[in-house]
Amino acid sequence: MSIEFRDPIDKEELLIDTKNLKQFTKHVNEHDNIIKKIDKVRNNFSDKYSEWYDLDIIYRFAEALKKEFL
Repeated sequence: MSIEFRDPIDKEELLIDTKNLKQFTKHVNEHDNIIKKIDKVRNNFSDKYSEWYDLDIIYRFAEALKKEFL
Protein backbone atom coordinates (compact mmCIF):
# COMPACT_ATOMS: atom_id res chain seq x y z
CA MET A 1 0.00 0.00 0.00
CA SER A 2 1.32 3.43 -0.85
CA ILE A 3 2.37 5.85 1.87
CA GLU A 4 -0.32 8.38 0.91
CA PHE A 5 -3.02 5.84 1.78
CA ARG A 6 -1.23 4.23 4.69
CA ASP A 7 -0.80 7.43 6.75
CA PRO A 8 -4.56 8.27 7.05
CA ILE A 9 -5.30 4.63 7.87
CA ASP A 10 -2.67 4.65 10.63
CA LYS A 11 -4.12 7.86 12.07
CA GLU A 12 -7.64 6.43 12.02
CA GLU A 13 -6.47 3.26 13.77
CA LEU A 14 -4.68 5.38 16.36
CA LEU A 15 -7.88 7.35 17.02
CA ILE A 16 -9.84 4.13 17.44
CA ASP A 17 -7.22 2.75 19.86
CA THR A 18 -7.26 6.01 21.83
CA LYS A 19 -11.05 5.88 22.13
CA ASN A 20 -10.92 2.26 23.30
CA LEU A 21 -8.25 3.11 25.87
CA LYS A 22 -10.36 5.98 27.25
CA GLN A 23 -13.37 3.68 27.61
CA PHE A 24 -11.25 1.04 29.34
CA THR A 25 -9.79 3.62 31.73
CA LYS A 26 -13.28 4.89 32.58
CA HIS A 27 -14.41 1.32 33.26
CA VAL A 28 -11.41 0.66 35.52
CA ASN A 29 -12.04 3.87 37.49
CA GLU A 30 -15.72 2.98 37.96
CA HIS A 31 -14.71 -0.51 39.09
CA ASP A 32 -12.25 0.93 41.62
CA ASN A 33 -14.95 3.24 43.00
CA ILE A 34 -17.36 0.32 43.40
CA ILE A 35 -14.72 -1.72 45.22
CA LYS A 36 -13.98 1.19 47.57
CA LYS A 37 -17.68 1.58 48.43
CA ILE A 38 -18.09 -2.15 49.05
CA ASP A 39 -15.02 -2.16 51.28
CA LYS A 40 -16.31 0.85 53.21
CA VAL A 41 -19.68 -0.79 53.91
CA ARG A 42 -18.05 -4.16 54.69
CA ASN A 43 -15.69 -2.58 57.20
CA ASN A 44 -18.59 -0.82 58.94
CA PHE A 45 -20.50 -4.09 59.17
CA SER A 46 -17.60 -6.22 60.33
CA ASP A 47 -17.28 -4.15 63.49
CA LYS A 48 -20.97 -3.86 64.36
CA TYR A 49 -22.71 -7.12 63.51
CA SER A 50 -20.49 -10.01 64.57
CA GLU A 51 -23.29 -11.83 66.44
CA TRP A 52 -26.05 -11.54 63.84
CA TYR A 53 -27.34 -14.31 61.59
CA ASP A 54 -25.75 -14.54 58.16
CA LEU A 55 -28.87 -13.77 56.11
CA ASP A 56 -29.71 -10.76 58.21
CA ILE A 57 -26.19 -9.43 57.74
CA ILE A 58 -26.38 -9.99 53.99
CA TYR A 59 -29.71 -8.16 53.77
CA ARG A 60 -28.46 -5.22 55.81
CA PHE A 61 -25.22 -5.14 53.85
CA ALA A 62 -27.14 -4.96 50.57
CA GLU A 63 -29.36 -2.18 51.89
CA ALA A 64 -26.38 -0.16 53.11
CA LEU A 65 -24.62 -0.67 49.79
CA LYS A 66 -27.67 0.60 47.90
CA LYS A 67 -27.66 3.74 50.05
CA GLU A 68 -23.96 4.21 49.33
CA PHE A 69 -24.62 4.22 45.57
CA LEU A 70 -27.60 6.58 45.71
